[in-house]
Amino acid sequence: MYHHGHETGDIVLTSIGQIIPAQLRAQDLVARWGGEEFLVILPGTGIDSAMASAERLREALRSYDWKAVVGKPIQVTISVGVSELCESDDMASVIRRADQALYRGKVGGRDRVEQEEVLG
Repeated sequence: MYHHGHETGDIVLTSIGQIIPAQLRAQDLVARWGGEEFLVILPGTGIDSAMASAERLREALRSYDWKAVVGKPIQVTISVGVSELCESDDMASVIRRADQALYRGKVGGRDRVEQEEVLG
């Protein structure tokens, strides 16, 4: 989006806001979490299923016909950080772990799904 201007960026973000919910279940929640970040909450979903959902989202955005939407061929990719809510967590700690995984994905080459680091 950085190379295609603000108008294209706005169109892409609006489209992403429609594509993500279409890939999820009715009980899942999606929120824009900053400029170009989205937060997805998958209630009752373990880490393996959440990773699979994240991969489906990544592929859906990667394979979407962006030319039909923005009028020119562009490639849109996402990096995703996945974490699982544990009994001892509050919302801030689980989001922090997801954000750390997201950062690893960006550093590792982007267009990736990364799981939180499991300690122990």
